[in-house]
Amino acid sequence: MGRVVLLVGLRAGVPVAFPRATTTWIEDMKAIHPTILPGVPRVYQDIRARFLSRVAKSNVVARLMARWALSVGRDYGDMVRTRRAPGLWLRAQYWIA
Repeated sequence: MGRVVLLVGLRAGVPVAFPRATTTWIEDMKAIHPTILPGVPRVYQDIRARFLSRVAKSNVVARLMARWALSVGRDYGDMVRTRRAPGLWLRAQYWIA
């Protein structure tokens, strides 16, 4: 996957960055500010697990907001994947989330 990303990035003329290690990629992303984040499923599973772990340790308001944001993201993603235009209300919620 890394080679494909590198070759496509070089061909397209865009900068490509990789994390220093699997344990530092969150800090590396903060420094790099990527526009696109290609990766294998394990990367996204790790992001989700860390997020849910932090949410579980937070207060009730933060947990409710996180659940709402995840729900909005799921609904918005479903609309995009099925090539349907999200309505104004869903687009506004997505922007806020």
